[in-house]
Amino acid sequence: MTLITWLQGGSNPDNGKNFEIIRDWWNNLSGKEVIISQRLIPDDGDASRINWEPQKFDDQLVMFKSEMRGITLYWQKSFSEDERNFTPSKLELDQIQENLYIYPQSQPKVIIRVGIPNIRYTTLSMKEPELSISESGGDRILLMRDRDRQIAVQLPLTPTTLKRLQELF
Repeated sequence: MTLITWLQGGSNPDNGKNFEIIRDWWNNLSGKEVIISQRLIPDDGDASRINWEPQKFDDQLVMFKSEMRGITLYWQKSFSEDERNFTPSKLELDQIQENLYIYPQSQPKVIIRVGIPNIRYTTLSMKEPELSISESGGDRILLMRDRDRQIAVQLPLTPTTLKRLQELF
């Protein structure tokens, strides 16, 4: 997992740039559904051991008015007039999983994760599919078909897709 990290008072030359990336991500949460989870950091400080499986006190909501002023992250819960905030000592953004890890100044043993709910993909498996390639308007299309289950998948073979397939093999 590659994280973009900002540390209050950090000496990393990318600290300022990382903060701007995180600020942009946070500011774009307004109107989106998020899950806010809070966990204790293990005594050994290894945050990778934290269990982020949903728990009853996690909060799923639509976030409004998300913005950063100074280093403080502000937001409102849907249909609420109350402004809430987190003032971090450290921020870590996982852009792939769309999770921001907030280490609050006021609670050094706590980590808060604000994230976009996971996208769930439907997995389709075919055993011994029929394969064919057709052309339509100059484009080639790979057709994978399972006659027994009446399932067909079409994959346009664009130059980009072909390159990705070649890289896999």
